Amino acid sequence: MAHGGTNRALISTAIGLQPESYHSLQQSNCGISCLEFTPSNDGELKYLNATEHLNETLPKLKAGKTGWRWLLLSEANAKNIGDRSWLDELCSGNSIDLLLTETSLADSFTSALATNCKISHFILQENHFFNWQQAIINRQKSSIDTERSHLTTGLIIASNRLITQILNKTFQINISHPEDSLAVIHYPQSVSHPILQGILLLTSNKVVLSK
Repeated sequence: MAHGGTNRALISTAIGLQPESYHSLQQSNCGISCLEFTPSNDGELKYLNATEHLNETLPKLKAGKTGWRWLLLSEANAKNIGDRSWLDELCSGNSIDLLLTETSLADSFTSALATNCKISHFILQENHFFNWQQAIINRQKSSIDTERSHLTTGLIIASNRLITQILNKTFQINISHPEDSLAVIHYPQSVSHPILQGILLLTSNKVVLSK
């Protein structure tokens, strides 16, 4: 238990995040993170900034409700997505604006999700995602994007390999994304770098802390 800055420093050291990227990790008030140390590793990140115990489906945005936010969910974990009440909460609150999948999923899943959330579905190509991400970062660095003065949230369903690659390439770290988890990245309009808001463990019906 410590100040958020102290916890960010400890987590950054364990996962190899460079000092200049220190503010790329979010630690909410009362947010809980877990590092697991074994003889074979220097610190494995099990989850980051969990706030479900505060009745928050996702960690609160600290840098303003603007820009882009990605919710990254593994394709294997999405198979039972229809039973997840946290997703229903996001849909009922109009928190998801678009759905991107690495490959075409089952028609029943895609149609149910699109109907429930009233969102458009796009097929995600790996290179397209990184190009899109870099365009967002470049625009934020060069000027104020008036078109992103509001928040747009995309749910990205992809292989765990691609999600791990996205996290490691975006934040220049070396971690394995836990398959049964939801990663949250925020690209605030007023900040020139992305922020890892959380890596949240999931059960059949909500975001939870592990035992």
